Amino acid sequence: MLGLLFSAMVFYWSLIRGYRLDAIGLVLVLNMILWLGSGLVVGSMGLSSFASPGFYNGDGRILLSCLPLLALAVAPVTTWELQQFIRQLQWVVVVSIAVYLFWLITGNRSLAGAGHADEFHAFFTSHTGSGTFFGCIAVFAIVFNAERIKRGQLLFALLLLGPVFSSGSREGLVGVMAALGWFLFAKRKNPLILLPILLIALALVPAVEMMSNKAYNRTLGMFSQESLAGMTGQVEAGIKSDWAVGDWNPEESNDKLETGDVTTLVRMMLWVYAGKRFVDSPIVGMGWGRFNDRQLTLIDTPLLGIAFDGRRVFNTASAHNSYFHILAESGLLGMGLYLALWIALFFRARKAETLFKPLQSVRAYFVACQALVVYLLACALTGHALAAPSVMVPVVTILGVGAAYYRTAVAIGPPSADNPQEHTHDPKPIG
Repeated sequence: MLGLLFSAMVFYWSLIRGYRLDAIGLVLVLNMILWLGSGLVVGSMGLSSFASPGFYNGDGRILLSCLPLLALAVAPVTTWELQQFIRQLQWVVVVSIAVYLFWLITGNRSLAGAGHADEFHAFFTSHTGSGTFFGCIAVFAIVFNAERIKRGQLLFALLLLGPVFSSGSREGLVGVMAALGWFLFAKRKNPLILLPILLIALALVPAVEMMSNKAYNRTLGMFSQESLAGMTGQVEAGIKSDWAVGDWNPEESNDKLETGDVTTLVRMMLWVYAGKRFVDSPIVGMGWGRFNDRQLTLIDTPLLGIAFDGRRVFNTASAHNSYFHILAESGLLGMGLYLALWIALFFRARKAETLFKPLQSVRAYFVACQALVVYLLACALTGHALAAPSVMVPVVTILGVGAAYYRTAVAIGPPSADNPQEHTHDPKPIG
C-alpha cells in the first residue's frame, strides 16, 4: 500500500516538474474515467466510496493496480535507474527461491495456505495470488536470462517454476505456459538455448503430484468424461436460470451444481451470467462495478440493459475471466479501450527491442516485457488477472519502467554500445 501511495506521489510530483503524460498514460486515464464515470452513473459506487477500505479490496482494486503505470507514464527513467531496477528484480528472484526452498524443506505452515498444507502461498492470502505473482517473476527471469544467453542464471531462474507448481494455481500455470510458448515460437531462432527449460519442465512432471496434489488431481479431473458432461450441463442450466452473482450462497447454491470439479462448475455459471449481461448491453455493459452487486434491475431497453438499480456490494467476486467480466460491466467500449492499453505496452516494448538491439541486456529486458503481456493476457482467461494487484502491480511496474525508459531514450537519444552508461540523469522536462 505504501508503494502504491508513493506511485501517486511520483505521478503528481512529475506533473508539477513539467513532465507530460505520454500516450500510454492517456489511454490509461481514459480507462479510469470510463470506469469511475460508469460506476458513478449507475450507482455501483459513490464519492464516499473513495474513503472506504472495502472499495479498494473490491471494485477499486483495479485502480490501485494501475497506479505504478500511471506514475511511470509521466516520470522519466534513466539508464542507471533501469540497471538498479533490474538488480532489484534479481534480488526478488533470489529471495523468492530461498523462501520457497525453506517451505519445501521445513513444511512451514505459515507459508502454506489455510487448510491446504500442500500449497505454497508464501505471504499471499490465496493460491491464485501466490501462483500468478511467482509466475510473473518466473516469466521475466527465464526470458530475460534466456535472451541474454546466461545459462547459469537461466537454470537458477527455472527454480521459480517450483513455486508456481506448488501454489496450486492453474491460472498461473496457464500464463507461464503461454508466455514461454510465445517466447519459443516467436523469438528464439536457436531453440537450443531453451533446452534447459524443456529438461527442467520434464523433470518437474513427476514431481507435480508431490508439489500440489490438489492442483494435480483437479487439473487431470477436468478432462474426465464425467467432468466434461458436467460442464456442458452447467452451461445449459445457467442459460435457462435467472441466477445472479450477487445472490450466490455457497451453502445453498452448491446443490444446483452438476457433477464434477466445483470450482470449474462455478466458473461455468459465472461465465454464462457474464455472457447474458453482455448480450443485454453489448456496447457499454451493465455498468462498472455492477457484476457482484445484489438485487439488480436492468432497464428494459434493447441492447442497453444497464443496471441503474441495485444494492451496492464491495468484494472480490468476479467472472473468473477478465474478458467476460469486462464485457459484462463495460461492453465492447470498455473491452476495446482496456485492450488498447495492453496492445500499446506490447508494441512499445517491441519498438524498444529494436531500438536497443546492440545492447544485449536492455534488449532482453524488453523481450521479457513482451512475454509479460502475453503472460497476463493468458492468466486473464481463467481469472480476473487484469484487476488483481498480486499480479498486476509487478507486471505494470516492470512494463512501466521499460516504457518510461524508452520514452526517455527517444527524447534524448539511446545509449550507445560504446557507452551504455549514457543519460544517467533526468532529461529536461518538455515545455
